[in-house]
Amino acid sequence: MPSQSDQPQQLKLFPPFEGEAYTMTLGLRREYNQAVAATKKEFQERWLEHYHAYLNTEEWQARSQAVLEREHHVCQLCRGANGPASPAHHIKEAYRYLGAEPLNLLQAVCAVCHMASHDMPTLEDLQAATRIQLG
Repeated sequence: MPSQSDQPQQLKLFPPFEGEAYTMTLGLRREYNQAVAATKKEFQERWLEHYHAYLNTEEWQARSQAVLEREHHVCQLCRGANGPASPAHHIKEAYRYLGAEPLNLLQAVCAVCHMASHDMPTLEDLQAATRIQLG
């Protein structure tokens, strides 16, 4: 059996953090996290407004049309099994070039594959969920 001297010594550089200081620190941390979350949410909302406005521009329409013509309106994910491709889809890296996306970062996809690529439910998914809920 090891003796007391064989056991590692605990370093006690700082006293335990407790009491009023601990409670105050937790409150400040909570306030900080809430402020960061609010700022992030505001940024995301503003970015989405900008993004959706961009999707309505002639510049985006021309880029999208060029990609669709390049791929002969065939979805590059399902190869046309779900219908024709429309509109073009931003591959993840394309978002950092928004407004000046290289065409090689845009992809022709059909509506079903486009929804799936964004983890959004398709109409069939929503109908199936409704049938399950309504019985």
